[in-house]
Amino acid sequence: MLGTISNRQLLQPRSLADAQWFRKVGTRAAQAISKVVMAGVAGERPRVALGSVAPTVVRLRKTEGVLAAGESIEAAQAALQAEIAPIDDLRSTAEYRRRVAANLLARFALECLGRRGRRWSK
Repeated sequence: MLGTISNRQLLQPRSLADAQWFRKVGTRAAQAISKVVMAGVAGERPRVALGSVAPTVVRLRKTEGVLAAGESIEAAQAALQAEIAPIDDLRSTAEYRRRVAANLLARFALECLGRRGRRWSK
């Protein structure tokens, strides 16, 4: 199904013009287990969901609001940090997952939202 990150967390594009973005960070591309996974949909109201940073996949509604308001990437990353609760396990540390999630959000913002004319401060 278009826009699916899991059975519970759908990020359907609202129009065909909405860019979809997905990244999986893991030890190997062929493995199903991920350290962090992120899906995003650009548009007037961007939507973002992350996996492997909480007990279940989480939709980052506060982060989405920061992105929609056109605030800085750093402000969006701060909102993201408040919305996730990664753990240390055999695959990765919580700190690593936090850093990767913030970096993925910055890539999404620059690659998808940047081309839509949004201004991002440093």
